[in-house]
Amino acid sequence: MKFLIFHICLLLCLSQTFAQKASPTTLEEYNYVTKGYRMQTEGGLDPKKGYHFNDLFERAFGNYNFVSKALIREQKNEVGAILVIVSSKISQKDYYLCIPVDNIDLLQKYWADISGWEKPLLLAYTQIISIYYGAYAITVHDMDKKPKN
Repeated sequence: MKFLIFHICLLLCLSQTFAQKASPTTLEEYNYVTKGYRMQTEGGLDPKKGYHFNDLFERAFGNYNFVSKALIREQKNEVGAILVIVSSKISQKDYYLCIPVDNIDLLQKYWADISGWEKPLLLAYTQIISIYYGAYAITVHDMDKKPKN
């Protein structure tokens, strides 16, 4: 329970970081990230029109592999959502998650998706997301403080 509460607080902060630079994630984008991307990559389909993904990170952590990508809205060149793919060596399952930007209803959907995970997976996920996005938030904050010439 402590892990979930910490994770919720972290994601609220991260959501606000991304929200400063982008419009809220839509339900269509959420569904594309959690379902459509998998169908696209497994079926060799074309990407959704008006979007592309930028790689963020790929890391192995314990019995899990994590891949994260930013869904970019091409028209505005802004982040629409964050895709996280978790591959479990234990269960042999892949989980496609969407961390939405500034949309509380979709954040609750996301939290519901991860709340049923077994503790080792949730712990590894919380650790890797905390490490990466914590470093990202610090980097963005430091860049904002630099004087602009």
